[in-house]
Amino acid sequence: MTALARLAGRAVPWIRGSSTAAAAAPRGVGLFPQRRTAFQGARMENGGGRGALIVLEGLDRSGKTSQCARLLSFLQGKGCLAEAWRFPDRETSVGKMISAYLANESQLDDRTIHLLFSANRWEKRNLMESKLLGGTTLVVDRYSYSGLAFSAAKGLEIEWCKAPEVGLLAPDLVIYLDVQPEFLCTVVVMVTMGPLSNQITICK
Repeated sequence: MTALARLAGRAVPWIRGSSTAAAAAPRGVGLFPQRRTAFQGARMENGGGRGALIVLEGLDRSGKTSQCARLLSFLQGKGCLAEAWRFPDRETSVGKMISAYLANESQLDDRTIHLLFSANRWEKRNLMESKLLGGTTLVVDRYSYSGLAFSAAKGLEIEWCKAPEVGLLAPDLVIYLDVQPEFLCTVVVMVTMGPLSNQITICK
């Protein structure tokens, strides 16, 4: 996953006809070249700068949600218009299918669930584009990189996994929380609260 989730580049203004913006446009990680090129010349309706797409990736329980919240609070404290997003979005039609799968309420093969996770990102693409072009910065908990890592770990061919992601919006910055699995295995993974006792299970 470290190889997949690395710095994608810094945010640059999308100003039509700007050779400086074109020259400074960040390079992605091989997933989104079509969308980045298309967005490079977009003009903001309000005349200001666009929002940035910031993605946080990392292992489960590495602190992504906490760091997303802290970054969001920092940006809003600086007067930036910003929102927190996360994938999968379980409130969409596809997201509800994913939620059922994750809750072991349905059985799907690895390729089907990979495509559903990708479709979940596509469901939100138009709204994401609208928010960014309207000047809202999006702080996203997981994006395409997690989908690739999980599916590739199951044995699916990496190029096949990347194919449905091409055309999604390219992040301006990907932050990978590099926490060693050995450390994560020392944290509490389940707490069951009861009226008479607390049960704590530690991953070993």
